[in-house]
Amino acid sequence: MRVISLVPSWTETLIEAGVDVVGRTRFCIHPKNRVKNIAIVGGTKNIDIEKIVSLKSDYILLDQEENTLEIIEQLNLRQLKWKATHVVDIETCAKEILSLAHLFQNNEKLKNWSKEYFQFVNTRSAVKTFPSADNINYVIWKNPWMCVSKNTFIGSVMRYLNVHLPEHEKKYFEISEADLQKSYCLFSSEPYPFQKGMLALIQKGFRGELIDGESISWFGYRNLNFLKNLK
Repeated sequence: MRVISLVPSWTETLIEAGVDVVGRTRFCIHPKNRVKNIAIVGGTKNIDIEKIVSLKSDYILLDQEENTLEIIEQLNLRQLKWKATHVVDIETCAKEILSLAHLFQNNEKLKNWSKEYFQFVNTRSAVKTFPSADNINYVIWKNPWMCVSKNTFIGSVMRYLNVHLPEHEKKYFEISEADLQKSYCLFSSEPYPFQKGMLALIQKGFRGELIDGESISWFGYRNLNFLKNLK
């Protein structure tokens, strides 16, 4: 079965599961040694519909949190088959992986990964990961400062790590620099490249550390291995 994935996390997961991925976005960068030979069909918010049509895939895979309604409308106009997952936490990720296993010919690797993910639902890690603090922010952007709320996949992973992110009406919210400096900051390595300026941030008065954003936010294969291999 030929698949085009418009979701970086799913692209890596499907490739590792042995699914024939024939198209990807330019943000689908893992696994590095294998995606280089897969056609790029645009980004996660905009696509090259003619390129997608030319690849003659059986399905186009999307996610409601990652892609747009406009993309689905373009696919519908060309009568292309698509599936949109909706990953909002660890539990829905486990369920969606199982649904993908059924879609892709009862893929055994996907079924096993779903079972492994379910083991992390409603549990807490016994590993001490970050300082115990009541006020921790997961920071993803600068100018303006942007943080992640608890009602996200990232928030659910952090809960497993015994860290409770702020509750907010928005999943990704702006915060003032003054308020951010009052908290302990987990500076994500993506989408903003905080690794390039950590020393300057500490010198400016921020408390916190750099974390691997891909391990936390790339649901599926990468995040599952991160959770399984916590030491």
